[in-house]
Amino acid sequence: MSATSDKERTDKHAAMVRFQVEGIGCRGCIEEYEDFLQQTDGVLDVTIDYDDGLIAVQYDPDVIDRKRIYMAARKLVRQAAILPDE
Repeated sequence: MSATSDKERTDKHAAMVRFQVEGIGCRGCIEEYEDFLQQTDGVLDVTIDYDDGLIAVQYDPDVIDRKRIYMAARKLVRQAAILPDE
């Protein structure tokens, strides 16, 4: 299977989890936080909204679950709560 078809398969099976967080150090920390979370196996994409205190993580549920992503995010912020699916 080619890398393109692997990516297409992963995108079709991707899930999303969002966290309401407190304690993002500063706007300058966002890139570092995104890099840290993206290095976690199974994490496909990370978006952090400093103003709203939100972290959105797209992930492959065959590789990682929401709890492990939560634990990784908690290493970065003081508080985090998983938001309900939209």
